[in-house]
Amino acid sequence: MARFSFTHSSVIDKAQNEQRRAPRLQSNLRVLVEQRGERFEGVTSDVSLVGARLRLGRSIASDHALTLSIYLPAEEMALYEQQAPLKISGRVAWSERRSGEDCVCGVEFFDLNEQQRAGLARCFEHFGKKPLFSQ
Repeated sequence: MARFSFTHSSVIDKAQNEQRRAPRLQSNLRVLVEQRGERFEGVTSDVSLVGARLRLGRSIASDHALTLSIYLPAEEMALYEQQAPLKISGRVAWSERRSGEDCVCGVEFFDLNEQQRAGLARCFEHFGKKPLFSQ
């Protein structure tokens, strides 16, 4: 055990034959979903600069537009509770629900502006990761 050490890298490497456009940050972020006049809460399983995987307590309409309000991590609880969540528009790319389990779905983000991209990038930075694949 004397020679054992941990390695830490801020870079998320692109796996061989990786099809994703951006790395995924494995993180559980609170999210408020608005779709077709309904509002409900969930959490992310992972998030990237182009989309997110959500876990929801109910089914969601696939291939429909939605608005996400993502609560980004903060250094202090007071800052977290007082923040204005990051609002992002997207569409449900896929959805699945197994009997007795949460609904899991993939959301593709629409037309992110610089403020939205910067907010997502800050989330990666909070966890010590890079929001883009290394070249």
